[in-house]
Amino acid sequence: MYYTGYFTVTLYFLGIICRYIVKPKRIYIPIIVLLSVFLGGGNYVSLLHGILIITGITAILIWQKCKGKSRVMGSITIILVICLMISALTPGNQVRQSGIWNIPAHMAI
Repeated sequence: MYYTGYFTVTLYFLGIICRYIVKPKRIYIPIIVLLSVFLGGGNYVSLLHGILIITGITAILIWQKCKGKSRVMGSITIILVICLMISALTPGNQVRQSGIWNIPAHMAI
């Protein structure tokens, strides 16, 4: 569930973003924000892909001079990066990371 669930949320998140870019409605913005915060607290695999894709979308929208859409996507990018920093700095993740390298390979398997 951990990887599959977050991958599903990531696909839904990107689908809502595509809908917003094609036909911008204000109702999509709170949904995108909630999903970005949810992804930000999830696993790093989905979060990293989300950040890379949103950053690329933001860059394309800035290049195309779409002010409103690029501001929204830029804000979503900032939210995802802040959530990544908070998640990476939490004590639980630091303790888990420090203990992982002490496990022998045969024990990890």
